[in-house]
Amino acid sequence: SGLLRGDGLIPFKFQANQDKHMAIPFGKYTLSATAQGYLPISQKLTSFKKNLDPITLNFQHPDKKVALKRSLLFPGSGQIYSQQYQKGVILGLITGAGIFRLINSVVQYNKEIENYNILKEGYQAAYLSVDREQFSIQMNESRDDLKNFRVQFQVAASVISLTYSWNIIDITRFYPYE
Repeated sequence: SGLLRGDGLIPFKFQANQDKHMAIPFGKYTLSATAQGYLPISQKLTSFKKNLDPITLNFQHPDKKVALKRSLLFPGSGQIYSQQYQKGVILGLITGAGIFRLINSVVQYNKEIENYNILKEGYQAAYLSVDREQFSIQMNESRDDLKNFRVQFQVAASVISLTYSWNIIDITRFYPYE
């Protein structure tokens, strides 16, 4: 199926190995055609006569090497290129969420380190045991937060690593067009 773009849109639908004749007015057109499992085609046409010369559309399967290169750059992009849209979007979203969580955990960790150091200075400067005990409680809470942010970082890094690995395995072992 596809579209012929010129002054207006002329939709058309063909079956494989089927000749189809269309009368189109004079002018310049862009022919866009798609077929499931193949890369889309876009071709410029100029009509100078009532009946155009026959046009042959040669669809090509997506290239596995191109898909692999795209997947190496960002998980899911090779799957999207090879028209496995759902799988590609899922891999991309998981990776994006993992990257967001990883960055967020680093930012939060750095902020909490600053907070811990301020509490530590307050603890060292405190003269009263009540003040020291209060700073000690807050330092322990801050230390727990630091541990949580480290775990979040490790989980996010693991998710990114596993998604990236699965993405490469999927392209190299389960590529749909062999």
